[in-house]
Amino acid sequence: MKKKEGHPKKHRSSFRRALNRIAEFVRLRFVDGRSTGEIMGTLRSETDRRTMAAVASLDLPQKDFEDLIAGEQPDLRSDLMALRQNAWRILRGYL
Repeated sequence: MKKKEGHPKKHRSSFRRALNRIAEFVRLRFVDGRSTGEIMGTLRSETDRRTMAAVASLDLPQKDFEDLIAGEQPDLRSDLMALRQNAWRILRGYL
């Protein structure tokens, strides 16, 4: 039996939405100068809070961030690292 694969357009669309959300948080935090706490206070979903935490982690040196998430589950560590990398790429576009 053949394994079903996700629809490519749907995957691209959700990835694009995720990048747009990261970009929004980068802009709010580092361009508009809003505090992490202020932004976090407006977020309802766990996904948005995780994304914002990764964006806020750009204030930390890479090694400190790695130490901070070292005790997390491997999947979560991987997600946080990817979010942080994408946030950094977006932030560099503002510099």
